[in-house]
Amino acid sequence: MKIINVYSSISNTTIPYELSKFMANEYNKITFIDFKALFNLNLLKTINSLISLIKDETIIHTHHTFSAVIVSLVKILSFNKKAYFIHTCHRDFSSFTLKYQVLYCLLIYPFRDKLICNSRSTKYSLPKFIRRLFGKKIEIIYNGLNFKKIKFQNNLAYQKKIELVNVGRLIKEKDQLSLLKACLILKNEKVNFHLTICGGGDLFYILDEYIKSNNLTNNVSLLGNTPRTDVFGFLKKADFYISTSITEGFGVSNVEAMAAGACVILTDIPVNYEIINDERCFIPIGCANSLTNKIKELLANKELYNELVIKNYERSKMFSLETTAQNHFKVYNDLLIN
Repeated sequence: MKIINVYSSISNTTIPYELSKFMANEYNKITFIDFKALFNLNLLKTINSLISLIKDETIIHTHHTFSAVIVSLVKILSFNKKAYFIHTCHRDFSSFTLKYQVLYCLLIYPFRDKLICNSRSTKYSLPKFIRRLFGKKIEIIYNGLNFKKIKFQNNLAYQKKIELVNVGRLIKEKDQLSLLKACLILKNEKVNFHLTICGGGDLFYILDEYIKSNNLTNNVSLLGNTPRTDVFGFLKKADFYISTSITEGFGVSNVEAMAAGACVILTDIPVNYEIINDERCFIPIGCANSLTNKIKELLANKELYNELVIKNYERSKMFSLETTAQNHFKVYNDLLIN
């Protein structure tokens, strides 16, 4: 069995790339090839390179938009009818612009033998006609965490300075602006805290300007793209991990924070209920006042704080990299034997 994972780009946060490396070590019967679609090269050269890799019992697995379109062309041009094509949906479909929604519905989904969704919420964000078209060919496989890379540490949230952490791309869907507004409220109420934001994105300079104009530079560190090992270090020291996302495909950083022992506060979007089924951890979207009140509530209640930390740590064990790998292996194997 040969799996060709095709990406538009690979970074230190590319979860499928980490999974393929893990599976390559765990499953000797599978050959993994990680193919980065290089758009600065000739398009025909890229297509020809992929076609030459396709043999019998080959599965082509795509994860990103433009490389997935290239693979659709490969499927059309390839004469090997024994190859199978999979796409993993990593985002809530509604978060795409209309142009991208049309692109997926016309040039990506119709050319796949299987769709994998990284959460139930992601699956049900797909258009109804896509869900009807694929039927049982849609699989839900949650992202998994490599617990060997992150260790649990229950921090007592009663230090002189409270450590807050947020991890995510700096885009409107992550809504770090609401988080910064909450920080301004905490500062005005004389709460001694520090927030670390790990992640890069288009809104870096807008958020940086907000921090400077509101004199939050001593309270907030906007780090940009951060190595995973450093992120794990921040999570381990965090009293609170906060996600203000408006939409998510899954939210692996939420699980990493739970596994590290941070007290997790998340927005009340559907996918977060799949990760944490406890109302006491949630706040409404875009409500800075609710966030500050939640932090103060948990700071004032040591028993509740510790209860949530332990409960969510145990919950995080549901989302292991081993389980994710096993579920992917089953999908790959079922395609080849059916």
